[in-house]
Amino acid sequence: MLEGIKGGTTLWTVLNAFVKNFGGDIFDAEGRPTVNRPENVAGVKFWADLWKFSPPGQAEYSLIDVPTVMGNGIAAQTLAWSDFVLGIDQPGKSKLAGKFVYAGSPANAQWKQRSAETEPSGIVISKHSKQPEATYLFMQWLVDRTRSSSSSPSRAAPACRSAQSTWSMPVVKQSKFAPLYVAMQESLKYGAAKPRGPKLYEIMDVLVGLVQEVGLGKKTADQAMKEGQEKVQAICAQVHAVVPAPTAVPPGRDRAAGPGWFPYALIAPAMITLVVVALVPFLYTVYLSLHEIRHAQVGDWAGLANYRALLGNPRFWHSAGISALFAATAVPSSSASAWPAR
Repeated sequence: MLEGIKGGTTLWTVLNAFVKNFGGDIFDAEGRPTVNRPENVAGVKFWADLWKFSPPGQAEYSLIDVPTVMGNGIAAQTLAWSDFVLGIDQPGKSKLAGKFVYAGSPANAQWKQRSAETEPSGIVISKHSKQPEATYLFMQWLVDRTRSSSSSPSRAAPACRSAQSTWSMPVVKQSKFAPLYVAMQESLKYGAAKPRGPKLYEIMDVLVGLVQEVGLGKKTADQAMKEGQEKVQAICAQVHAVVPAPTAVPPGRDRAAGPGWFPYALIAPAMITLVVVALVPFLYTVYLSLHEIRHAQVGDWAGLANYRALLGNPRFWHSAGISALFAATAVPSSSASAWPAR
């Protein structure tokens, strides 16, 4: 029996545990949809053909139902998630507890590459934990790159790491679930990440419905994959359609040349006024201060003589003191009077 519900991990199991073992995928190396490639049709057909050996109602089986059905003895073989299996293969949970036989995800002997559907499980610290610090240290150890190596160097994302030393720990090797752990390790060698694509879960929703119809006999694998190709292409086209079109470039001008002269023409009047009214008078004043002025006429070069005379004149310092006093009293008082009342 297999997961067949329209949702859950049905599609990813079909893709990674079946389709890819036939050499297929839903995107090519350039990211273009290839849903209707012959390898995909063959993988989906093989998956759907297994439905004839399943108990009734497979289309409604979720990833939670699969181990439960196995635990009740309704089916004899399945692809199931290890964490759910651990909840069934326990005394009191199933009359078959201790009798299950485990193996890694199956391969296609006629295809050179192997693939398996693997998913990460979240690890969190419960607020009810009696040893939160120890749990935190354990989680740190799990992600320590110096103790870890890629669980699937050739296929999984580099960031997906697993502490390989865990498999050799006595608590694992001597466990009653040791065969399950060996099977898990075998599957993890070939685990494949989800494909990269636009609106991936919208694509998933489309394709999982189509493969379910193949399993139910409502469509052939070829019909479903052809329809899936059209729908996935339409989804991808919608994504590309919302990308803003590049701004038109006026003829005769390269975009790399910049915005041109028009923005500068807009600020030119204000800049010219600023230069004439402020900058030129300031520079002329500096020029005059460095010369002798006699009868409103510019005389000989004086250098810093005028500044030395100014700094040596008591009247200058008296005036400067009055100005400073005015600023120290007038500015704060005016600011205080303008402060909004609360």
